[in-house]
Amino acid sequence: MAIDDLLDEHEQSEKVRTWLQANGAGLIGGVLLGLALIGTWQWWQARQARARVETGEQYQAAIDEIQAKNLAQAQPRVAALPDGTYASLAALDLAKAQLTAGQTDAAIATLRAVKPSEPALSAIVTQRLARALIDAGKAGEALRLLPAQGTDAGMLQVAGDLSFDEKAAAASRVGGAW
Repeated sequence: MAIDDLLDEHEQSEKVRTWLQANGAGLIGGVLLGLALIGTWQWWQARQARARVETGEQYQAAIDEIQAKNLAQAQPRVAALPDGTYASLAALDLAKAQLTAGQTDAAIATLRAVKPSEPALSAIVTQRLARALIDAGKAGEALRLLPAQGTDAGMLQVAGDLSFDEKAAAASRVGGAW
């Protein structure tokens, strides 16, 4: 019986050896392909993380320039940011600093250049642009920015400011209070 067991084990090892000879290249290729895919995935993830860190550093450098009131140096830094949330937020901060510095036309140009990807951020940019246009005395342009059926509270407030500005301008032309 021991000899039969040895023969069975021998036959089994021969079957395994034959299978490995027939499928060994595919097995090794599959393992290598799997390792290559894992390595490529990790490289891609590290690359994406580095890009996010670099964008964050560029954003912080732009914000530092804005806070230091170096608007001439901040403007190209903001323009160099890749499209996305960082670029939109930096442009909003730059426009605010420009308005504070009395550079209304530059702030309007900065706000017009913003191309936000999120709808909520787009509404904020539109509201701020409309307010800057109202401050610059360009109520007609501000009116064209507002949606016809605006139900957003911020947009309604801007429309009210626009209406108040137009009434005040009309009253000053007439010479009396409205």
